[in-house]
Amino acid sequence: MAKKLSHNLFVSVCIVLVVAIVSACGEVPPQVAERPTDSSETIDANIADSSNGSATESEASVSDEGVTDLLYNEAPELAERVESGDIPAVDDRLPNEPMVVQPTENIGTYGGDWRMGMLGASDDFFLFRTIGYEGLVRWDSQWEEVIPNLAREWEISPDGKEITFYLREGTRWSDGEPFTADDLVFWYEDIVMNDEITGGEARGPGWFRPGGETGKVVKIDDYTFKMQFGDPIGLLLQELSADDAADMLVPAHYAKQFHKDYNPEVVQMAQEQNLSGWVELFQLNVTSTPGQDSRWFNAERPTLNPWMIITPIGEGQQVTAVRNPYYWKVDPEGNQLPYIDRVVYEVAENRDVLILKALNGEIGMQSRHINAANNKAVYFDNQEQGEYGFYEIIPSEMNKLVISFNMNHSDPVLRELFREKDFRIAMSHAIN
Repeated sequence: MAKKLSHNLFVSVCIVLVVAIVSACGEVPPQVAERPTDSSETIDANIADSSNGSATESEASVSDEGVTDLLYNEAPELAERVESGDIPAVDDRLPNEPMVVQPTENIGTYGGDWRMGMLGASDDFFLFRTIGYEGLVRWDSQWEEVIPNLAREWEISPDGKEITFYLREGTRWSDGEPFTADDLVFWYEDIVMNDEITGGEARGPGWFRPGGETGKVVKIDDYTFKMQFGDPIGLLLQELSADDAADMLVPAHYAKQFHKDYNPEVVQMAQEQNLSGWVELFQLNVTSTPGQDSRWFNAERPTLNPWMIITPIGEGQQVTAVRNPYYWKVDPEGNQLPYIDRVVYEVAENRDVLILKALNGEIGMQSRHINAANNKAVYFDNQEQGEYGFYEIIPSEMNKLVISFNMNHSDPVLRELFREKDFRIAMSHAIN
């Protein structure tokens, strides 16, 4: 272990409490609810395996395996809410074919908090990284292939200009409202194509404009839509697997109250809040302004994430998220995820504060901000007192260090040398 940890350019050292792991906290058994049998719910034997994407000759198709015969379980706190009539039964909260997550080690148990620390209000990327990575598709845990997520299946046209997505029927936002193709159409028609919101500049993110032309989102039915492009977009799935692709997942039923095309009173609402206009009102509540993403600053905005924000950034020294009762994933035994009750981020002024919290055993599991190699010795000496241990992560960056030669050097001799491919190959061998 010590030998591996010494390679600090390639392996980061993280702190983890022995008693707090993402897979489970506590010893509470799952609560069981039997799912009614529906003869219309079948598993398609012709579904393509997601590892190879093979399908018919005319199109590429990928799908995960549908799950229709599990007995669904839920956290005790949710079972109590069902009993009181506060929320529907678990089988009514899950989609027809929930995504099944294979555990890394074993089935978890419900309960506990996951405690972390963040540096100020601008550190919201850490929330994306830990509780916000939920898009139409995603990378698998080894970063080897794109797999289904909110979209259970997709088909790519032979010319690469059109991709059809099939959503999981019955998926709901955290407020219980359905997540459908209408949400994607709203993002396209009412945000991307709205000149007041975009400022008349480039419409949509870069990946949505291959060749400079903005793509289209077309609804087929409530749970099917397609994206159309003027040019082939061979890396679309990889683009949609990035964390910022979740920007297109907008709760239309919630967002319309802040949009001028649906609510003529938004101009007055903006004036009453001393905002520049309805667009800023919309951004603060639905999308984002520079330095303020509504997903982490607005606790009322519905989410599709495993935990939903109840104490947002800016309302104290902690950011708190609790279990989403409508989260659409289960483990292989039908336990609705997530296992952990709450995620709590301490908002710290500097790294030293987070390091002290780690040493005191106040960090459940974290790598960001506290895993510098020069801190390893003090962490190591304090393991027993702080009741934590080390684990290793593999950075997702291709390289930790890149050396680039100036191909336009003012010295003609060096310029010619640096442009010589064999020279750069030789340097790679020499440095390695």
